[in-house]
Amino acid sequence: MRKHWHCGIIVCNMYHFALLFSYFIVYSFAGWLYELVFNFVVFRRAHWRGFLTLPLLPIYGFAALAMLAVTADNVQNPLQVFVLCVVMASAVELLVSWFLELVLHISLWDYTDWPFNFQGRTSLFSSLGFGVLGLLLVYGLQPIIGAAIGSLDHGLVAVVVTIVFVIVLADYANSLTTLIRLRIDFDKISESLDDILNSLGDRVQSLRQSNKKALARVNAWHRYNVRRLRRAFPRITPSRRLAKKRPTAK
Repeated sequence: MRKHWHCGIIVCNMYHFALLFSYFIVYSFAGWLYELVFNFVVFRRAHWRGFLTLPLLPIYGFAALAMLAVTADNVQNPLQVFVLCVVMASAVELLVSWFLELVLHISLWDYTDWPFNFQGRTSLFSSLGFGVLGLLLVYGLQPIIGAAIGSLDHGLVAVVVTIVFVIVLADYANSLTTLIRLRIDFDKISESLDDILNSLGDRVQSLRQSNKKALARVNAWHRYNVRRLRRAFPRITPSRRLAKKRPTAK
C-alpha cells in the first residue's frame, strides 16, 4: 500500500512539473512573438529575437510563471493582480539583468534613457506595460491554455514535455557554449560583437593543425551563433556599470 502511495506522489509531482514546463514553453514563445510584432510595429524591423536558436524568450516564461504564482489567491481583485504583476515583472528584469552582468559581463537591454528607471535595469513604464500584459495573462490566456493542456492525456503531455525539455536544454548548451568558447569578455576585447567575429580567424588558426575539417565546421557554426545573437540583441553591450567600476590605467 505504501509503495503504491509513494508511486502516486512521484507521478503526481512529475505531471505537475510537466504542466509548469508546458506553461513555461507556451509563454516563452508568446513573449518571443510579442517582441517580434512589437519591434516590427515600432521600429519597422523584424528579426529573430532571443538568446536561443528556438523561437523562445525564457524571461517571459519565468515572468509568466511568477505572475501566476503570486496572483493565484487574488484573481478576484484585478487591481491587486495588476500591482503584483508589475512587481514581479520588475523583479524578474532585475534578477536577469544582474545575472547577465555578473556571469557574462553583458547587458542585453538598457532603460537608462527611460524616465523613472532603476540603474537602467528596469523602468516604471516598462513595468506598467508588463502589468497590463499580466492582466491579459491571468484573465485571458491562462484559463484557455490551462484548460487546453489539462484536457490532454497525462502520458502524452509527459512524453512531449520530456522531448521538448531535452531540445531546449541542448539549445541552452549550444548558446552558452558559443559564448564561453568565444570567451565573450567585453572588458578585454571591445564594446561590440564585431571584434569577436574578427578574432575567430586567429583562434581557429592556432588550432587548425589538429583537425582542419572539424575546425572549419566549428568556425562556421560559431559564426552563425554570433550573428544570430547580434541580430537578436542589436544593442548588446558590455555592462556600463562594470565599466564604471573598472579602475583606470595609471
